[in-house]
Amino acid sequence: NLKKKDIPIILLNARITSKSFNRWRKLSIFSSDIFSKINLALSQNKETIKYLKNLGTKKIKFFGNLKFYREKRNLNINSKLFNSFKNKKIWCSVSTHSPEEIKIGKIHKNFKFSKKNILTIVIPRHIERSESIINEFENMGLNTQRHSANKKVSKKIDIYVVDTYGDTEKFCSFSNIVFMGGSFINHGGQNPLEAVRLGNKILHRPNIDNFKEVYKILKQNR
Repeated sequence: NLKKKDIPIILLNARITSKSFNRWRKLSIFSSDIFSKINLALSQNKETIKYLKNLGTKKIKFFGNLKFYREKRNLNINSKLFNSFKNKKIWCSVSTHSPEEIKIGKIHKNFKFSKKNILTIVIPRHIERSESIINEFENMGLNTQRHSANKKVSKKIDIYVVDTYGDTEKFCSFSNIVFMGGSFINHGGQNPLEAVRLGNKILHRPNIDNFKEVYKILKQNR
């Protein structure tokens, strides 16, 4: 419909993984019809340029990842929340997927008796899973609290589950260590730039194929 109305189509911050490319390639006629209509694609990495060409896009430029250029913004941190966390030793687990939360719970239990005041903040990739995640932690004997409850943070808290969207930066600002989810499982990982920008050291498992170039740059500049 955009093409029929002569409206230019620009693909901004384009990223295609090998998995996505192979899926599109199975629908070769359909994918060629779609991608050939893109007037300009601004790719965030070199791998995507190759895939876009194969899928039929003609005009492609390497632009880099726009998340590298994000300006610092006011996080509007609630003072009561800040005061609740200020005496805690905090690490965040960001964009987690099942069953990564169980592994995180086990890690917390291992540290709980050797590190006083340790608090694990879990920010699941899909907040609709929050109820089942909380049940998993409580079945492990971990005191858990959800952010949306808007209650005073318990002194005995083990796990704080962030079940709201748009708050990742706020909670990463409380920590200096972040585990990036999607890397324990065969998902390809999540983008670490947001956490790095806030001064965090990044932990991840081997599955980071979606952000290989980002991790390469970070390792070169650490």
